Amino acid sequence: MKGCIISFDEYMKLVLDNAEEIYSKTKSRIQVGRIMLKGHNITLLQSFSN
Repeated sequence: MKGCIISFDEYMKLVLDNAEEIYSKTKSRIQVGRIMLKGHNITLLQSFSN
């Protein structure tokens, strides 16, 4: 999952804007727009530049 963090809370729920799912095996991407990720599903955060 890749996107821009626009909000978060004390339970590490993140709201991402312009999010996209990225599948490593096929290199395919699916645009999902704005999404909320629950903290227990997050294993790594990494910054990137466009």
